[in-house]
Order: sequence, then structure tokens, then C-alpha cells
Amino acid sequence: ELRSKLNMDHMTREQLIKHVEKTTYQKIKAKHKTSPLGQTNGQQRNTAGIYNRLVWDRLVKIINDITLKKSKRPSVITSEHYLAKVEDALSQHDSSSPFFFYLSLFTKYYNKYKEDNIIKDRPKILKNMDDTVGKVVDLLKQSGHYNNTIILFISDNGGRQMPEGVPSPNYPLRGYKGSVYEGGTKVPAFIHSPLLNQTGYRYSGLFHSVDVVPTLLQAAGAVLDSDGVDGLSQWTALGLNSTSPRT
Repeated sequence: ELRSKLNMDHMTREQLIKHVEKTTYQKIKAKHKTSPLGQTNGQQRNTAGIYNRLVWDRLVKIINDITLKKSKRPSVITSEHYLAKVEDALSQHDSSSPFFFYLSLFTKYYNKYKEDNIIKDRPKILKNMDDTVGKVVDLLKQSGHYNNTIILFISDNGGRQMPEGVPSPNYPLRGYKGSVYEGGTKVPAFIHSPLLNQTGYRYSGLFHSVDVVPTLLQAAGAVLDSDGVDGLSQWTALGLNSTSPRT
């Protein structure tokens, strides 16, 4: 009934919360024929609990409805959902200017925010991700962009902490996601491009995630402003397999 009174699709998060709080308070007040200020302590606590629960339930429903309406998110999502987007972008791209694709591929299966069967489903999802990467490379080749493209594949963090008795996915590294140990911060990555002078080797230098932007900017021929960039460009070191600028 809220939508009949006000179009909430264009409200900010703060405006939405205030609006739901106000209308929920009015409903509770009308239902109990009194204000919480005129109740006993016990009545106030009961009314406050009802109020907070109703506000939260309505906020969750409304925000979910708005999010799904705007994103039009399908019921099942796999890494292949990126392919159509990549193909469309490449077909419209002006070759006289660079392009940048950021693909956050799906490697988890969620059922109400919990893995359904991680041992059974994870291999399928990883294969789906691998197949999708291969198809993106095929699109780059078919569109004629492959020879002038840099592909950087990197994880965001180490695996999460496992329940007691379950082997760590980060072994032999110590720690998990959210920790400062290597198990939480050291991740696999690779860079692939016909533009690299040397390939087929393991880079032993220290590379931080904040180095991605300056590295790609230098590769694209941009002039870097060291005062406005957090990371360090590693393009030269990667191309020559030389010492990392980080020590």
C-alpha cells in the first residue's frame, strides 16, 4: 500500500527508512489506540518490539522488491550471463579508444545465503567459470581485439575459515579470509597478453591489488600522476620478468 501513496523507486536509502518508520509507527498507534508515551514500561517495551520488527520486515521486503525490479535479476545466475554483455559491448566498441571489462565471475552456489552442497556444486561452478573465460577469449579473437588486449585474472582474498576438523583450503599458508596472514592475503593470479615481451614464467615479485590500476594504465599508454594513484605500475617488471618495484 506504500507504493500507492508514494513512488519509492527514486527515494534514497535514508528517505526510505524514515518513510517506513513513520508509516509503521502510525499503524501501531492506530491499532493500539494510544501512543507508546502513554503506556506502562512493559507496554512500551512490547510496542517497541512490535514496531522494530515490523519496520525491519517491511524495509527488507520493499528494498528487495526495488532491487529486483531495477536489476531484473534472473532466478539462476552463472558466469555465462556475462557473455552476452561482452559480445554486445565489443560489437559497439570504437577501436580507436581503449575498453575495460571487469568481470566478477560466479564461483559460489548460494541457497538462502548458504552453500547447498559445496563439494558437489563447486566443481561444476568452477568449470562454468573456466568455460566462460574461454568463450570471452574467443569473442576477443573473433572481434579482432585479442592481440591488443590484456587479460588479468586475480582472486580477491584467501578462502574463509572452515569449521573445526575441516582442512583449510589455504594450506600450507596460515590464516583465512579477513586475517592479515598469507592465507587471507596471498592469492593466485595470472596476466595474459600478446603485448607481453616474456611469457610462460612465474613472476616472483610482490604485487598488491592496488597495483592493478597503474599497471593497466601504463600498458594503455596513459601518463600516470603518482600523487593521485595509490599503487605502483608493474607493467615493465612483468614484461621483462625483472625485479618488482615493491620491496
